[in-house]
Amino acid sequence: MDHRLREASFSGDVHSLHQLLQEDRLLLNRPTYCSDTPLHVAAMLDNADFAAEVLRLRPDLARELGAGGHTSLHLAAANGHAEVAKVLLGNSSAGVPGHELCLLRDMDWLTPIHAAVLKGRTDVLRELFVGACPESVRATTGRGETALHLAVRSSSFEAVEFLVETG
Repeated sequence: MDHRLREASFSGDVHSLHQLLQEDRLLLNRPTYCSDTPLHVAAMLDNADFAAEVLRLRPDLARELGAGGHTSLHLAAANGHAEVAKVLLGNSSAGVPGHELCLLRDMDWLTPIHAAVLKGRTDVLRELFVGACPESVRATTGRGETALHLAVRSSSFEAVEFLVETG
């Protein structure tokens, strides 16, 4: 990724993003081999406005796996960034509805709901389960574990309580 784009991604500076795109309209279209996209960075750092703008310009980036083999939604879920998760789940302009993003698996065969449960991120869990993708609670890992199994195994009592009450 271009170092200036990386800086804008880290700071969440939408104005800088626009300036960079005026200089190079194809900047977001350049491949980022084995690295995170600007959307991954925004998801990790809770830059919801920046994520929304990147999605507006390149909605297909929501499906891309980053350096760690995760989608942006996996990263938002694991880091407890509910607002970014909401932005990502609301992105359906490229034929990538939120319920489909909820079911995408990372390289470890985990869905975003699994990432949220393993980190005890009940705020994101609510967005995923109640908001966009209630069926994701039944998705299993490569080892056949559901979100509830993972919550119990990781001693995430708040997540267990939420899953039992809502599921």
